[in-house]
Amino acid sequence: MKQNRKTTAEYVRYKGWTASSRRCVVFDMDDTLCKYDQDRRLRHCEWFEPNPELVTVARTAKKYGYDIVIATARPHFCFFATWNWLRRHKIDTSTVYLRNGDLKEYKAEHVKTKMFEDILSKWEVEAFYDDSPYTVDAIKELGVNAVYVPGNEAYWASVRG
Repeated sequence: MKQNRKTTAEYVRYKGWTASSRRCVVFDMDDTLCKYDQDRRLRHCEWFEPNPELVTVARTAKKYGYDIVIATARPHFCFFATWNWLRRHKIDTSTVYLRNGDLKEYKAEHVKTKMFEDILSKWEVEAFYDDSPYTVDAIKELGVNAVYVPGNEAYWASVRG
């Protein structure tokens, strides 16, 4: 992937393509496309186990002509590990959005809402998949079909009380 990037206060967008479609499906990474494995510093995120159901959804969407976009709250220094994971699991992505730095001042739903302002200027979004109920609610408010991916309820209950 050519490192053509755009940086804002909240996110960094890496792209290296000319959009092949005006339609896309957007995915979060951790506890959505892959299993998070409680590696808080994401040192081994390149080796996280895939979520087979969502990997199949991504590959099928691509097969039917949708661009695949990644919108994750991983910090931007995880770009190469994220890109390697996507290549290893044969997920052909058009663009990868990551959090700018390790900024904890912004909640994930705020960062992803900012990402979506950019995404919606380029594509019609068929669906967005995420494990955060807060992010799903924020993206639904933008009029996007946001799909909650269950399985991480204990984490979200612990961080939001």
